[in-house]
Amino acid sequence: GATSTSAGMTFNGSSDYVDFPALSFGGGSMTVEMFFYLNTIQSGECLFSFYSSDSDWFDLRFNSNSGDLSLKVSTSNEATISSTLSTNELIHLTVVVDDPNNQIIFYKNGSVLETESAAYTVISGSRADGALFANYLGSGSFSDGKLAFFRIWDGTALSASDVTALYADRNRVFICPQLDFHVNSQLSLAITENGLALPQYDVEVKGKYTAASVEPTYAWEF
Repeated sequence: GATSTSAGMTFNGSSDYVDFPALSFGGGSMTVEMFFYLNTIQSGECLFSFYSSDSDWFDLRFNSNSGDLSLKVSTSNEATISSTLSTNELIHLTVVVDDPNNQIIFYKNGSVLETESAAYTVISGSRADGALFANYLGSGSFSDGKLAFFRIWDGTALSASDVTALYADRNRVFICPQLDFHVNSQLSLAITENGLALPQYDVEVKGKYTAASVEPTYAWEF
């Protein structure tokens, strides 16, 4: 399977992928953020793929060997961009499905790469099948490279300023171990994933996980 390293999750392009648990999302606006590096680009290679039925996909893959992307939400609805991605470079990619404005906006490294008209959105539902750097079954369409993180904002079309902030914050490593401080054998201070807690006084101060104004619904850090 894929190998976790200090540079992120490493994929060999022939059999490696990350399998998702069953996830529920869709029905309106969405945002997906990824930070990755590609060794090669081949037509049909997936960056992520979710599937429920032929009328309910959520799949981002390369449309050709040139590096142009296609976002598919069903067999008949997909947005394909002419702008291309390249190998051998770190890429911060954000895809915003802006449902009220019927747009899908592709950002590369904090700037708009391309905007596509889309009078459709991702169908609301649960996807039992999903994978990163492969098709939804993990049986083909493998990508070759490294992935640092993958995040989904369900119900939120992040603003351009949010995307810029995420790009500026892309190299921050989020590591927050559980730390407990005791006074006279009583827990008096705890640092948790959510922030700072004072258990004796039932006080919790929560920190932010990302640089965006809204926290993601799902997130994987590698």
